[in-house]
Amino acid sequence: MPIYKYTATNIQGKKEYGMREASDEEKLHELLKAEGLFLLTCKEHVEKKKKHKLTPMEISDFCRNLGSLLGAGVDLARSLQIISQRDVKKHIREIYNEINMKIRQGMSLSDAMEEQGLFPDLMVNMIRASEVSGTLDKTAMNLADHYEKDEELRLKILGSTVYPIILLGLTIVSVFIIFVFIMPRFSDVFTGLELPLPTKIVLGLSSMLRNNLLAIFIIFMSIIFVFAIAWRFREFQVLFDKAKFKIPRIGKLLRIIHTARFARTLNSLYSSGIPMIKCLSIAKNTITNRFIADQFDRVIERVKSGDSLSTSIGMVDGFDIKLSSTISVGEETGRLDKMLEATANSMEYEAEAAMQRITTYLAPALVIFLAVVIGFVVMAVMLPMVNLYRYRY
Repeated sequence: MPIYKYTATNIQGKKEYGMREASDEEKLHELLKAEGLFLLTCKEHVEKKKKHKLTPMEISDFCRNLGSLLGAGVDLARSLQIISQRDVKKHIREIYNEINMKIRQGMSLSDAMEEQGLFPDLMVNMIRASEVSGTLDKTAMNLADHYEKDEELRLKILGSTVYPIILLGLTIVSVFIIFVFIMPRFSDVFTGLELPLPTKIVLGLSSMLRNNLLAIFIIFMSIIFVFAIAWRFREFQVLFDKAKFKIPRIGKLLRIIHTARFARTLNSLYSSGIPMIKCLSIAKNTITNRFIADQFDRVIERVKSGDSLSTSIGMVDGFDIKLSSTISVGEETGRLDKMLEATANSMEYEAEAAMQRITTYLAPALVIFLAVVIGFVVMAVMLPMVNLYRYRY
């Protein structure tokens, strides 16, 4: 049966847009008329290729709008219709309209989302659990908070790394320009002079770089090529992710970030009434570090065999040591969800503080390094000139 995209007006004369399955345009007109809508235009919808997945903030906005409307007593189909009309992005409107159409045909919201293949497993499973418990509005709001906080953490990480990366790039470019383009201009001037050690070092480095530019470029590109080939293998990805934890300061920060994200994800799932084994399976797929994710099959097996969650999580190399102890307290008190939420909040605050400390130290260190390099080059250039001046006068 064909699917039509339509434009209609309601009793108040306001335009409404949507998608509906109907045998023909006449049948579509009858279906809309039964809902108090008057068909203006319609066009048969042609199925397109898979759309891009929604961003965390798009998911957060959708969940918050859905939770607000459902909490106000608006039914699900009408809520989705209102949300689709609010969104200005065409491809997102189409996604919501398609979900709304499936719901009107009798499909559950979670099944309609899963069929789209555009929504995270965490979201689909939490909504599925809330449909059974009748808490869809609260779960939607919890999901909105979850994705909003996750995106905030991501942006803080990005914001903390952008400035040092730009500064490092400028430092490398500046040093390259000095040694490859500026210093060679002085080599002819200093010909025949007895040069001091700093000048010899700078001119030697400059000559080495200029004479071996092609070789350096080939080596650099070869490293990138080998890395790209190796990255295709899961084993290399796991080793690479494991090696990140060995980096001073950065490794500890990564542990804190992964702990915070896992704790918040597990809390969101567990609070929705999803069984723990299912929670761990879903949470595993949200972990971006492959070294940690690969350890979760063993965690799930241990929990299945009767081991406590805290003991099983404590065996994972890559999480902060505080996680297993707080989970243990939550298991003892029966407040696991509260302890997970507290851990996530604490770890996110700690991660933000650690990122600020790293940025505070790294940026000045790069500036000092660049100043030392430039100062050394200036000294190397000035010393022969001073000596020449003394010799002549």
